[in-house]
Amino acid sequence: MSRTEESIRAACEAILKERKSSDFFQFHISKHPVASYKNAKRGKPSKNKENKQVAVVTDHFAVELVLNQNQLDIAFDRCGYLFSTFMAQILNDFDPPASIIPGACGSP
Repeated sequence: MSRTEESIRAACEAILKERKSSDFFQFHISKHPVASYKNAKRGKPSKNKENKQVAVVTDHFAVELVLNQNQLDIAFDRCGYLFSTFMAQILNDFDPPASIIPGACGSP
């Protein structure tokens, strides 16, 4: 499947939109042409004649993803105290209720 810069851009935008993270990231697509050489005629080259070669150029693309730290900080500020408290409970001192612990309250 041949990729073009437009199709790669559309795929990246679709991924960011699907993950609802287009406000937090920007991407840059860079194109790197790579030249390789092949024989002009098919088959084994002759020992007596000069072998003619043809350049074949293929494009390689790289996608650089850049985090927009300012937008991320704004989103975290909107979450406020509840978000930091929630994360602290998850990461440090989360004590699950007995009802979700297997074997507690007589459940198998």
